[in-house]
Amino acid sequence: MTIRKKPTVRPAMWRRAAGAVLAAGLLSAAAAGCAAASSPAATSPSEQRVQLASRSLPSYLPSGSTGNQLIAGTAATPAVSMQGVAVRVVLKDNSSVVTNVVGPDVDRTSGDPEASSVDCGFTLSFQQASAPIPLDLATVTATDDAGGIHHLELAPGQGAPPATINPGQTLTVKVHAWLPSGEGLIRWAPDGRHVAAVWDYIAEID
Repeated sequence: MTIRKKPTVRPAMWRRAAGAVLAAGLLSAAAAGCAAASSPAATSPSEQRVQLASRSLPSYLPSGSTGNQLIAGTAATPAVSMQGVAVRVVLKDNSSVVTNVVGPDVDRTSGDPEASSVDCGFTLSFQQASAPIPLDLATVTATDDAGGIHHLELAPGQGAPPATINPGQTLTVKVHAWLPSGEGLIRWAPDGRHVAAVWDYIAEID
């Protein structure tokens, strides 16, 4: 098997992501957007997650956004967030659900440290649904800093989630995907076509 060397991460991609996902060409533009300059490599997946979650909120988040004040995302005005920072996703019928993405947890034992991609795990959470919200994991995707789109799969041992998130229910789903080293976005398009929220992440291999 040929091992590709990991590419050089392009800096400051989240600045382009912020404008791109709010543009009319959301689906194609958001695929090209990515996060801010890399944080230092963590010595373990949990330490890496703490480093990312503890970063100050990026400047692309709307003014006044805090960890206690949720921003709202719609198909018309997607929420641009970072991993660990929840947003309220509002659907076309004005129903809504609080959604968060945490990760990646990087499996550094899954391949050569010089490989160009690594197995990344993410935890998706959904709660405070105002009405029954349809859920299809095919509508949650990852994009890398080269514009590649990656589909997420259920993590080993994770059962299939229900097709609907009901009011009063808290749902946590563990997923994973092989992703290139560097920066990217997790995107959710509840209707399968229009992205309503994106979360910035950093995948470090070494």
